[in-house]
Amino acid sequence: MKFNKYQVSIFSSLGLILFGAMIWIVTPLCVRFADTYSMGVDWLNSYFMPRSMAVLLIVTAGANILLSVAQIYLSRKKQIAAPVQEKLEGKDEWRVIGFVLLFTVYFLLLKYTNFMVSSVAASFASLALLKDKKPLHYGIAAVFVMVVFLVFKYVLYVKLP
Repeated sequence: MKFNKYQVSIFSSLGLILFGAMIWIVTPLCVRFADTYSMGVDWLNSYFMPRSMAVLLIVTAGANILLSVAQIYLSRKKQIAAPVQEKLEGKDEWRVIGFVLLFTVYFLLLKYTNFMVSSVAASFASLALLKDKKPLHYGIAAVFVMVVFLVFKYVLYVKLP
């Protein structure tokens, strides 16, 4: 069965909504409740960041569903065929598998090294998988990891591994 790209977008967005709901539900089971950094605000606790990311994921996936439904409606109204989803080529499938393996190794590295080392290594490996050869991009990735670390540590008061 062939799906057009809007239908594929709807299906993947439904999966992301389900994933966001799972994050919302599982957060209390995985994150220890601590309001040590809440600064007197009840909602700013250890659940805030994971749950805000879950809400952001659900909202953006919902917006994507609405846009895809609107595109389907407009294409039918104008009697234009919606573009068919192209099949992945073999090299693209291997690249996807490479990224899955890369992030599996990244999560394992987090257990044995700190955030900076594993994140810089993962970002460099991602750029290498994308066959990026510009040194500036590698420098930007390293600086971005450092900025994320500093924001989490000194602004959000979140201890990273």
